[in-house]
Amino acid sequence: MGKAAILLVLGSILTMTGVRQIDLRTELDTEDEQSFYQEKVLARENAMSALNIAVSNMRSSYDTYRISSQDQQQTGDYSLTTTEINENLVAIGANGYAGRAEYRIVGDMVRTGTALFSALTIDGPLSDASGMGTDYQITGMDTMPSDGDGEHTGTEANTHGIHTTWESAYDIAVDGFNESSVYGIDGIGDFIGGPTELDLDQIAHDILNHPDCLAGVPPCYIYSGDQRFTGNDTFGTPEQPAIVIVDGSVTFRGNVQGNGILYTTGNFKTEVGQPYWQGLIYANGVGATHELRGEPRIDGALVFRALDEDGTTGDLENPPPPMTVTVRGNVSLNYSSYGLAAQSALIPGLDAGTPEITLENVRFEAVSSPEKANL
Repeated sequence: MGKAAILLVLGSILTMTGVRQIDLRTELDTEDEQSFYQEKVLARENAMSALNIAVSNMRSSYDTYRISSQDQQQTGDYSLTTTEINENLVAIGANGYAGRAEYRIVGDMVRTGTALFSALTIDGPLSDASGMGTDYQITGMDTMPSDGDGEHTGTEANTHGIHTTWESAYDIAVDGFNESSVYGIDGIGDFIGGPTELDLDQIAHDILNHPDCLAGVPPCYIYSGDQRFTGNDTFGTPEQPAIVIVDGSVTFRGNVQGNGILYTTGNFKTEVGQPYWQGLIYANGVGATHELRGEPRIDGALVFRALDEDGTTGDLENPPPPMTVTVRGNVSLNYSSYGLAAQSALIPGLDAGTPEITLENVRFEAVSSPEKANL
């Protein structure tokens, strides 16, 4: 009887121990599942952080930010690749890690639209083009205005250094300028020839027929005859750009400052000093002689256009008088979509063609252990 009682007690203890072990295993399984779930959540958050890093860097430097699979950017929390499919499509792969979990997000950074202006557009025939020395720079790489007040949109609207619309002018420009001083979206020596998509007639019309210019009131300033702006003459501000129309030639001498649009019907020249212009300079003249000397800086775009006496651009059979373009000294001519966009309130067409960058086709992509990544 005593032995039977002891056996009964032992049996009960063993049964309770087995039940407890099952309960412990269940608790451990539950805790493990909860822990793994938390790891999966963290892995997803890390993947999202990596994706955001890629998007931010792509928006600020679309043409240069690339991470190949061989040089994968990786930390303990994430890895990241950006692979160029073509000049307007970059594939992003972002992996997040946390413990045993891995999560992968892929997407496409797509750029739409192209810049229409170049740093320097020469529309019409040339008789001579000269770039003297190696201190000057003509760049189509999108540049922030020197005053730093422009907002970086991240579109990186890089364009060409010099665009000539006449093939004969193209040959003269290539021969006349130092290849190493002209660069843009196609690299060093970025010259392009052929028609432009810019409607230069419309731009000139919109400038001359701006309501404030027709009324002769600020921010439009109209001058008759050749003008020499000197010293610290200032036109407009980044917040309130000006339109300056000169029926004649324009010369900058000294530290002239301008924000807006300068339109001249004659020569455009800079002499000694450090003049600065943010926006568009449009020289629409007959047989003009353009010369950039000293240390000028232009952030926006420069257009030199040849016209006939009757104000038309002519054609190959009846060409307008050719122009000459000379650059010497420490000249800095920079295409800037920001400098142009600041003037778009005056002339809406000036920001035409500015690209947009969007993140598209965001999706989850299976990894080596997809059951550990699905949430």
